[in-house]
Amino acid sequence: MSYAIRHLGFADKNAGRFEQARERLTESVTLRREIGFKPGEAAGLVALAYLAAETGDPSTALRHLDEARPVAESRDAKAVLGWIEQAHTHIRS
Repeated sequence: MSYAIRHLGFADKNAGRFEQARERLTESVTLRREIGFKPGEAAGLVALAYLAAETGDPSTALRHLDEARPVAESRDAKAVLGWIEQAHTHIRS
């Protein structure tokens, strides 16, 4: 269910419905937390970071990334750690 909601959030973002996108992406992260899916939780936080950056809130974006890093590290989620680094580079540029 978290994947379906996440992708609905991406569709909302692409349609310019940013608040709805934020709500859906947050719901997806919440579902992943509830089941202990740490790599997915961290990936969801990366998605929220990109959304925050795209909507003009880089400080929130960086907070999401700072929250995602230890979650990804706790499971040695190397791919997600790479996404976090890419997002940091993108947001800071």
